Amino acid sequence: GSPSESHIYGLVLGVLAGEPQHRKICFALFDTMRERAVSLGLEAYNSIMRAMADTGQWAEALGLFDRMLKENVEPDSRTYDIVIALHQSQRDDVRMASEDRKAATGNNTAAARRRARSKR
Repeated sequence: GSPSESHIYGLVLGVLAGEPQHRKICFALFDTMRERAVSLGLEAYNSIMRAMADTGQWAEALGLFDRMLKENVEPDSRTYDIVIALHQSQRDDVRMASEDRKAATGNNTAAARRRARSKR
């Protein structure tokens, strides 16, 4: 793909990624770009990583960040904001899952203390 083709695809990805109702089309276009070996610019990477983050595809978005670095695309502050948000979302998701498991098995210490106090 030519640089102008990459730029146009990047602009379209950015528009589609910003609209939740168009994310499936965004991901399909991204897949087509990869199949056709269209090079991705910074804006395209940022747009697709943000869309992946917004749909809970954290591992995929971080993998895309790694690919971006391997292709020598220089991240900007927006890229780093996305990566930080990805790590925060993953951490929050893991913490909530752990709390849910503890609550389901009765191993939640705060809940156990409340139950013990209520029995007194």
